[in-house]
Amino acid sequence: VVFSKELNKIGISIVDLTDHMRFIYMAETNIGTNVKDSVPTTAGDRSAIGDLQVMATTFKDLIGKQFGKDAATKVGLDYQELLKLKKANNKDALEDLLRNKNVNFMAGMAKMIQYLEVKSKGK
Repeated sequence: VVFSKELNKIGISIVDLTDHMRFIYMAETNIGTNVKDSVPTTAGDRSAIGDLQVMATTFKDLIGKQFGKDAATKVGLDYQELLKLKKANNKDALEDLLRNKNVNFMAGMAKMIQYLEVKSKGK
């Protein structure tokens, strides 16, 4: 499991993570009905992308943290190239990556891990 180390650290099982992700997916996709690739947000010209509605700025923040080498490798990305895109702040390239359903889902999972890490510290 890509996020097994992170899940063990915060005491969340893969089943719990899957349940969290299922609800997010259902909410963001209207239970999987035909959604647009990109939905405008209140953040101006920035848009959330894909089924899990991940913004390029969020994805950038996750790279090298929750979206690490294992996640990148699992979805077929070169981790070092991904780090270069992050450093260059290449929003267009990050948005293109998020249009890939596998990358979008993995980024959504990484975001959920980030949320659960923060939440677990508040216990």
